[in-house]
Amino acid sequence: MPPERLPSLDSLRAFEAVSRHLSFTSAAAELFVTQSAVSQRIVALEAELGVKLFLRSTRRLVLTGEGETLAAGVRRGLHEIADAMGALRRRKGMALRVTTTPSFASRWLVPRLHRFRAAVPHVAVTILADGDLVNLQGGHADVAIRFGGGRYAGLVSERLLGDAVTPVARQCLIAAGDLPVEAADLLKFQLIVDVSNETEVERAGWSHWFASLGVDLPRAAGVQGFSQSALAIGAAAGGLGVALVQTTLAGDDLINGSLVQVFPHELAMPASYYVVTTKAAAREPAVKAFHDWIKVEAAAFAAALDGLRTR
Repeated sequence: MPPERLPSLDSLRAFEAVSRHLSFTSAAAELFVTQSAVSQRIVALEAELGVKLFLRSTRRLVLTGEGETLAAGVRRGLHEIADAMGALRRRKGMALRVTTTPSFASRWLVPRLHRFRAAVPHVAVTILADGDLVNLQGGHADVAIRFGGGRYAGLVSERLLGDAVTPVARQCLIAAGDLPVEAADLLKFQLIVDVSNETEVERAGWSHWFASLGVDLPRAAGVQGFSQSALAIGAAAGGLGVALVQTTLAGDDLINGSLVQVFPHELAMPASYYVVTTKAAAREPAVKAFHDWIKVEAAAFAAALDGLRTR
């Protein structure tokens, strides 16, 4: 018996995007087409199937019962197609695409990639460093290193590294034997921070660090902000002042001595770094090799940081 004729893939992709966003405008932006084109594809799909997929009003868009049934099936089908295409791409020359934040890529991952290359020379890695969350289920990357809570719907995640913030500076900024004795002693230096850590979600800015020690940060304290951790660390390394930075991102500089921890207090962050993949990608040899390698690297790094703390 021949298979039932299916609607066009363009129509199904448009429908899936609209069903997820419940917005023609948002779906059009995701698919890089006009809102009119999306609307026409949905109308054509409804006509072909002979059912209403959405209830439209001036304020909102709602899936009908038939629309919910189709959306679940189409979503599963598109995910399976993306998984299959990702598997084919990975097998062709064993290419691997890893997505992570720019700061983690530049400060931690890239300096270690030569060791992965030496251990697994047949796998070519492309690093996608972007602040936006990449859709792994859509096949846009094979592995993600994400900073968050570790729960990602439909994905497999494993904790890689915890993190904390601590004040660091270039060694020559502070005279020998003149390390701050009290937290308030830091106020005589220019304070530096990654402003993305000052939010009420991360709670890892200077005011939070001082508060964890029972000290109020004076309103008059001048703080130099940067939009990324790598910039704040670079400013400290350049001698601008004392930066409150993530131990994971500044760890290599602390280990090699180019930066020093100027006060022995670390404020734990609520988020951690996780290795994240789809269930299908997790079974692929290239992904497994990368996962095994980065877990070993993370363990060695954590042990080196622990060694610094016990000195």
